[in-house]
Amino acid sequence: MNTRSYIRSAFSLIEILLAIAILLIALLGVAAVFPRVLLTQQDASRSVSALPQEEQAKAALLARERTGPEFWTAWAEQSPANPTVNPPIPAPPAGAIPLPFDGSWYVPPITTDDTTYPAAGLPTLPVPHGSLVIGTVIREAQQAFGSNAATPFLRDRRIIIPLKERLRLDNPDSPTSAGSVWDIAIRRMTFRDFGGNFGQILPGNAPVDSRVQIAMFVRPLDSRLGVIPGEQNNSVKSLREALYSRWGALPAADRRLPLAVDATEGIPTNDGLYQDRIYSNLLLASISVGTSTTNNTGQLLEVFDIDGDTPSANPLTAPGRYEDLIRFMRVPGQILVGDDGSVIEVAASMASDPLTSVRLAKPLTTFGTGYQVVFSPQKPSRVSVFMANPPGR
Repeated sequence: MNTRSYIRSAFSLIEILLAIAILLIALLGVAAVFPRVLLTQQDASRSVSALPQEEQAKAALLARERTGPEFWTAWAEQSPANPTVNPPIPAPPAGAIPLPFDGSWYVPPITTDDTTYPAAGLPTLPVPHGSLVIGTVIREAQQAFGSNAATPFLRDRRIIIPLKERLRLDNPDSPTSAGSVWDIAIRRMTFRDFGGNFGQILPGNAPVDSRVQIAMFVRPLDSRLGVIPGEQNNSVKSLREALYSRWGALPAADRRLPLAVDATEGIPTNDGLYQDRIYSNLLLASISVGTSTTNNTGQLLEVFDIDGDTPSANPLTAPGRYEDLIRFMRVPGQILVGDDGSVIEVAASMASDPLTSVRLAKPLTTFGTGYQVVFSPQKPSRVSVFMANPPGR
């Protein structure tokens, strides 16, 4: 009987190396996508968890005893000084904060220490740290008793919203906790121009539109926020104490901010520490339309200023700060709110994009010679834009 032997050839070393190389390339592609998937899931989880807080914040902001529709209408109808009209319009009283008359956004201040909020002729208001200050002081005409003569009086329309009403902690009695805090920007809905006097409400002329729009940003707390119980003579044991307590009774090392930025550079620190830090409030940016380019990867717009022409001691608003802060505006998935109320998503930048530009996921449809946006230095969990008072008020 004849027997035949069969010899089966094995893979060569070169073939094995090629197969390994192909496998590594495929794994590298999967590894590149995996972090993006995790970030997407994280953003989605934060958005869902922030939804109840967003709804509660909107309801609380609009349903407070003193923040009904007339509160926002009176604020929108306040005029700055105009000595050229007849009769002249006097300067607003001390403590008054008129909203911008050109429809641009106004970011209310956040107090950075226990303080008082004075106004001429009115009692000072005790204000705890981290409070949101909205509203204004209004000078109104009042008929003198038994006479037709009108005498002015001041009405205090300021509202103080303390930090604990804006902050949500998942575990407030723990040394560390996840959570979120909400902040707002406010704007008039329209330009005002009465009788050639831009931005003035003249006597006898009813306002055309007194509606007010609010952009609310729900923002995740600093990722490294927490306290070490007993570190400072056992003065604080929980994050609630470090955030809510009167700061006059706490050493600076025990104080915590929900969102902190470096007081010198104005850059988010993500640690919530108080020393050499300030609260990270919302920012305003101006976009140049003249350098707009649109293609299949979105719309590229040049950012030429971030709060640069707003005088303030806050380093975030110093001229030229946008060169450092622009990268926080360029984060993929970042949300900008335009001065027409549009909610705009930022797309990933391309290697060829200028460092002072921002790429939008979708092109803007209509805007004038310039465009203003408000945004959070930290990418927010949720953003909503809504009316503070009914149409026509």
